[in-house]
Amino acid sequence: MKIWSSGLKLGFASSWVQWIMLCISSVSYQVLINGEAKGKIIPSRGLRQGYPLSPFLFIILTEALIAQIQGAEEEGRITGLRIARSCPPISHLLFADDSLFFCKADVLQCGELFKIIKCYGVASGQQLNTAKSSIFFGSKVPQATRVELKRTLGITKEGGMGTYLGLPEKISGSKKQVFAFVQDRLSKRINSWSARLLSRGGKEVLIKSVAQALPTYVMSCFLLPQDIIKKLQSAISNFWWSNKQNSRGLHWIAWDKICIPIEKGGLGFRDLQLFNLALLAKQLWRLLYYPSSLLARILKSRYYRNTSPLEVEKSNAPSFRWRSIMAAKDLLQKGLRRTIGTGETTLVWRDQWIPAEQPRLPKDSGIYQDALLLVSQLLEPLSKEWILDKLVDLFDVEDNQLILSIRPSRVQRPDGFCWTYSKPGKYSVKTGYQLAMQLKDLLAPQPIVQPSTDAIKSKIWTLKTRKLKHFAWQSVAGCVPTRCRLAERHCGTDRKCPRCGAESETINHMLFECPVALQVWGFSNIPTNPEVFPRPSLFYNMDYLLWRAREMRATEESLEIFPWILWYL
Repeated sequence: MKIWSSGLKLGFASSWVQWIMLCISSVSYQVLINGEAKGKIIPSRGLRQGYPLSPFLFIILTEALIAQIQGAEEEGRITGLRIARSCPPISHLLFADDSLFFCKADVLQCGELFKIIKCYGVASGQQLNTAKSSIFFGSKVPQATRVELKRTLGITKEGGMGTYLGLPEKISGSKKQVFAFVQDRLSKRINSWSARLLSRGGKEVLIKSVAQALPTYVMSCFLLPQDIIKKLQSAISNFWWSNKQNSRGLHWIAWDKICIPIEKGGLGFRDLQLFNLALLAKQLWRLLYYPSSLLARILKSRYYRNTSPLEVEKSNAPSFRWRSIMAAKDLLQKGLRRTIGTGETTLVWRDQWIPAEQPRLPKDSGIYQDALLLVSQLLEPLSKEWILDKLVDLFDVEDNQLILSIRPSRVQRPDGFCWTYSKPGKYSVKTGYQLAMQLKDLLAPQPIVQPSTDAIKSKIWTLKTRKLKHFAWQSVAGCVPTRCRLAERHCGTDRKCPRCGAESETINHMLFECPVALQVWGFSNIPTNPEVFPRPSLFYNMDYLLWRAREMRATEESLEIFPWILWYL
C-alpha cells in the first residue's frame, strides 16, 4: 500500500500503479528440499532482492523521504549546508541505501531530521541502523554540543576519517597517506595472481582489464600524487616482467615505451598519469556542458561566480578536489572549441572558435584588434548572416572560408562548447587520453632510430597465431633473453651461441643465422635465398616474413606457420 500511495502522489496513473502492485503481490517462493520444490511462501515485503523492478520502486519510496526533507527545509526546520553565500543549500545526498544528511549543529534541527528519518522508516520498513551510521561535525562545534547531538540521534560513532562510496571522507594532510589505500588495493590484487602460470597474453588481459582499471574510480575524482602513480606503475611493471610472486623480474624496456599505442609499436598499456588527467578533464567538461547540475552550481558559487571555469586563475584556499579538476584545464583547452549560436558570449580574439583541424584563435591580420569584440557583432541583427565586409577586413582568406562554414543560430541558441576530437562533439576519456599522449610526444620527442620497427611491431598484432604474437613482438623489440642481451645486463659473461658455439647469440642469430635455424628455414615452405632471406638484419628478416615473402610467391598457408618456427627456434 505504501507504493500504491507513493505512486499516486507522484502523479502516476492508477492503472499503472495497479499493474505494479500486481507484480508485487503475485510474488511467491518455494524451497528446494532434497532436490524437490516444497511449500509456497508469499513474502510480505513484495519483490525479492535483485528483481529488475526493485531499484525503481526503491527510488519511488525514496522520493517520499526527499519531499519530507525539502518541506522541512522550506519551513526553516532544517538548514542545509552552504559552502558559499550564493551556493544552493544541500540537505541530503542519496546513493541507493547510502545517505548523507546535512543540518545545523543544533539539537532542534537534529531532532527534526531524526523524526523525519524515523517516520520514513516506519512507513517504508527501511529502518536506520545506528550501529553502522556515523556523525560528522564541523571543526568549530564544541565538544559539549557533540555529546548532546550524539545522544539526540542515538549515534555514537564519529566519522570523517573513513571512506564513503570508496572515496576518503576527508582530504587533508599528506596526500600520499590519504591515497595509500589505492596502492595497497592494487598490490593485494596483483599478489593474488600467479605470474609463473600466466602467459604474456594472460598478463596483458589482467593488466588492461583489472590492474589499470582498479584506480580509475579514484582518479576520476582526484589527482593522485606523483609518488602514488609511480608506485602503481612500478607494481604493474614488476608483474609484467616477473615470473614469480614478489619478484621484479628483468625489465627489458622502459615502461613508458610499452605504454605507447599498439599502432606506434607499443603494447597499449595506459600511462596512469595522463589517464588521470583525461578522467579529470571529463569532470571539467561536465561543468561546462551541464551548468545547471548541482555540482556545477555549487562549484560556480565558490570558485567562478562571474566567469567560466576555464578562465579561473587563482582561488582563495581551494579544495583538493577543485585543484584536481583544474589540473586538467590545459588538456581540455587543447581540444575545446566554441560553437556559435548567437555569438553574444564568444570573444573574437580571445576564444577558440575557428573550426580548423585543431581549435585555435583567428590568425593575426596585423590590424588593430578590439579585445572585447564579440562574434555577434560580425552578424546581421535580423538575418543572422555573416557581414562579409567585416570578415574581409578582419581575417585572411583561409579564416574567412572556415568562418563562412559556421551556421549561426536563428532561434537564439546560446553559444556552447564542442570537443574537436570526437564526431559527436562531446568529450570522451578515450579521445582525451589520445590527445594527452600526442602532446607528450610533442613536448618530449623521441630520437629517430633508423630503420624504425614501429610498423613491424604493429603488423605483428594482425597475425592469426594468437599465442605467439607477444613472442614475435618481443623479438623485434629486443626483449628475448639471449646470451648477448643477458651479458649487456650483467647477467653473465659468455656471449657464445650454445647451439653452434661459433658466434655471439643475438636475437637475429638465434632465429635466423644459426646453422640450426638456417636448416629449419630451408626445410620450410617459405622461399629462402642467401641474398634475400635470411639476412644479418633482424629488421630485414621480419620485414621479409611479414610483407615481401608474398612477392616471392610464398603461399598464405606457409607464411602462417612462421611464428611457430620462431617460437621453436
